[in-house]
Amino acid sequence: MKLFWILLALWVFGKLCSIPMLIETVPATRWLPTAPIGLLLAFLVIRVGQYLSARTGLGLPFLEGWLEGSPVWHRFARAVSLSFIVAIVSSLVIVGAIPLIVTVDRGVSGVPGRLAELAALYPGWWRGLLASVDAGVSEELFYRYFLLSLVVWLLGRIRKGGGFSSGASIWIAILVTGLLFGWAHIDDVIGTDRYSAFNLVAISGLNGGIGMALGWIYWKFGLESAMFTHFLIDALYYTALLPALFFGGAPVLLGAVIVCLVALAFSILVFLRSGRDVEPASG
Repeated sequence: MKLFWILLALWVFGKLCSIPMLIETVPATRWLPTAPIGLLLAFLVIRVGQYLSARTGLGLPFLEGWLEGSPVWHRFARAVSLSFIVAIVSSLVIVGAIPLIVTVDRGVSGVPGRLAELAALYPGWWRGLLASVDAGVSEELFYRYFLLSLVVWLLGRIRKGGGFSSGASIWIAILVTGLLFGWAHIDDVIGTDRYSAFNLVAISGLNGGIGMALGWIYWKFGLESAMFTHFLIDALYYTALLPALFFGGAPVLLGAVIVCLVALAFSILVFLRSGRDVEPASG
């Protein structure tokens, strides 16, 4: 039960962190009344996630090992460095895709105007940083701890009847949950028309790819690593790259990209030097 209460406390903390962003972007009448329902869903997601993780071998190896007195900190450096690698690459790809998407939508001449429109919607780096905590916790609890584990468990039941192999099951689960994760983010409008085919494909494709990467990290290193990676992606996006794109001009944006590339090279070096212990978190 300790694990349950820790995860629920993380979920509540994440939701509290998201309040400044919600106040800035969503009318209180839309999100405040749903808070009790969200808490109930968190109870269900975490409890079912615990049940499923115990039967699929997926879960939280660092936290579970600590609670059980058998920590696995020898994997820590490799897990953290991988989180930085995925976060930096993902953030750079997303920010780099924004001008390309706008170009397809409005043409080269329309890029400055659309970027100015998007900049006007920017909620501020500190709101973005706090909202990143909520995204890293609540979305990973749902999409990875609950949903991905559920798909693996269901496919495992089919496998007993001569269906999918265990390897195929995990990859199918990563693909399915990644696509659902991408589809859930189609409201992240970059082009003018959120319902244009190109905008839908671009947004769901970008986020779907990130969702699949997070699913792989969950499989290999556990939920803690997926949460941390998700947080880093959003934090880097909101606090550094997006402000540089919207307000910094070419020199600042170039400087931000160079810093990210240096950090990426260092993270890759740490990852390579920390051994090849990448067996699934299930052991």
